[in-house]
Amino acid sequence: MKDIFETGRKPARDADQPSPMRRRILKACAYLPTAPLLAMLGGCDDNSSALVGDTSTFTPGQEQTIEAEITRRLNLRIPPFSTTDPVKLPEKKLDTLTTGSVEVTHVPDKAPAPSKPKKVGIYCLEYDSFTQISTRREVPEGTPGSVKVTNPAKAALVEEAAKLGESAFGIGSISLPDTISIEDIETYLKRALDNRFALLYRAMVTAFQKHPPKEFDVSFFTAPEFYWNVPFNDFLDGNELQAAADLCQKTVTSNARTLIAKFPVSQYGTIVLLPGTIATLKPTKEAVKQDGTPVGETTYLASNHLTCTHNLPLDDTKYPRPAYMIWPKRMVSHIDFGFCGYSEDGLLPNPAHLGMDNPFVTCALTTEGKQVPIMIEHVSSSRAQSFDANGKLLSNRFNNKIVEDLPFGVDICLDYSSASIQLDPVRISQLDRRMGGSLEIELDQRNRE
Repeated sequence: MKDIFETGRKPARDADQPSPMRRRILKACAYLPTAPLLAMLGGCDDNSSALVGDTSTFTPGQEQTIEAEITRRLNLRIPPFSTTDPVKLPEKKLDTLTTGSVEVTHVPDKAPAPSKPKKVGIYCLEYDSFTQISTRREVPEGTPGSVKVTNPAKAALVEEAAKLGESAFGIGSISLPDTISIEDIETYLKRALDNRFALLYRAMVTAFQKHPPKEFDVSFFTAPEFYWNVPFNDFLDGNELQAAADLCQKTVTSNARTLIAKFPVSQYGTIVLLPGTIATLKPTKEAVKQDGTPVGETTYLASNHLTCTHNLPLDDTKYPRPAYMIWPKRMVSHIDFGFCGYSEDGLLPNPAHLGMDNPFVTCALTTEGKQVPIMIEHVSSSRAQSFDANGKLLSNRFNNKIVEDLPFGVDICLDYSSASIQLDPVRISQLDRRMGGSLEIELDQRNRE
């Protein structure tokens, strides 16, 4: 190889000489930088199974002759990790995703000038939100608030007997009641949310014992999308969906604030908690089609948001901070609420994000063995917010600069490709500081990235 590039001695044998064709190929490959190829590892397609390389963070420098032979394997570390070198991101255009007319009332300031690199720890709770099972309990008949439903065991027995036909001898003699009573939805949700709280607390304690967060300048602890949810098939009707919405959002916010209070900055160092999302559905009859006519039937508005908290001082006059912030997911995916599909009929653009196509997402919830179709608006109306310790609204933006010299942002699942905090001007305007060269975190249903 050194002879090929005229940097070494002549080879000892003629057999070492490559053919003219291979010599030209090797000369061409010698000047290809490897960093853009490694940058391809950073993205995936919608199926999360194929690598893509639409964007590269590689910035070519002066070409240098590599004289040392590389013998060690590439070591790709997983979190927690540290950053030691500033990263220069390529300039990105802001008009590649939104094509309609968008009113932007807030333009974040420019990305801060490079400062001393921070050592960042990222802790991820791996929890598959899509494999949860129903734990709604059967209760004695007459229990206050209980609901009478078809006995699933009896329904399964009848179905099995029908499949077996004449060979189902003896099954018909099994006596089961046609209906049972189950607990009310609020009792069920409160217990489920308490269990999620306990699991997340134990995960944080265990992780911090193995890797003390004081080893880092700042630590982020994340849980997956839908972490706080129960299966949507546990809801019997639209009334239960509506009753659950406010209860879940208030309880999750309270749980997130209680959790972070258990890890004071003096003992654990700086921690930012990104405890997964809670998704709810609220019915509405105000949806309007693209031609201006009312839909005429109940549709649902999805709210799927993250409550971000931290353990930094709230009384710092030189660097004021909110107590907690809300960051919503903008786009409803076809897998968010079961197996759904996008309809051809679209709605008027959502005022929260003009320029985005807004079709129906048609899903089927299974309730008492029946498929109940519901229509969900593709674009969410939820907005970013920041609050003080008393729950008072401070601004309709997500304060992403609570850690000095380290602005950060979160993309929740589909938003990474459809409403990115790096590319979409409406989403950028909902941050206090522009994201160029900052820390971007993506949450999905399994939280493995």
